[in-house]
Amino acid sequence: MGTGASGPSGPTGLKRPAARTGTTGERAATGADGSRATEAAQDARAAAGARSARGAKGAAGRRVAAGLILLIVAALLAVAAPGAAQAATATGCPGRKVRTLPFSTGSVQIFRDGGFVCAVTVQRHPGTRRLISVSVQARGLRAVAKSRRHTLSSPPARVYAGHRYVRVTGTVTGGSYRSAWFQC
Repeated sequence: MGTGASGPSGPTGLKRPAARTGTTGERAATGADGSRATEAAQDARAAAGARSARGAKGAAGRRVAAGLILLIVAALLAVAAPGAAQAATATGCPGRKVRTLPFSTGSVQIFRDGGFVCAVTVQRHPGTRRLISVSVQARGLRAVAKSRRHTLSSPPARVYAGHRYVRVTGTVTGGSYRSAWFQC
């Protein structure tokens, strides 16, 4: 034990612990010159920062790629729509088809979309230009009638029915159909 001697053991005679630099690898690298270990620690931190910056760029790239894939899948699903949806847009009525009421020269197709009822008259043998008409009436309300001279179908007639009973009429030159009141 040294009295007043300041050496590695210090004034009390106990060894001082080595200064902590942060990581185990840095402590092992600390040798005679402490500056070399500090430079190694700075290089390690710089490399870690570069890796995290590259990781952020890689994550952003992955998000962009995932978004692009999602966009392509959505576009493909929109192009390959189900046949029922395409048929409904061909008639001009939105919603699902609930009934088809046939008659001698055509048929009346009825669609429901929420509380709305839509009807279209379609020719049995399309191609010839004929007068085609359709009418839809919700119980207690006025009838909505549409007609035109066309080769395929009448324009759509749409009415808000809610939960009311509905009556439909359809006409193609030479034949017609008139329904009773029904719930659809």
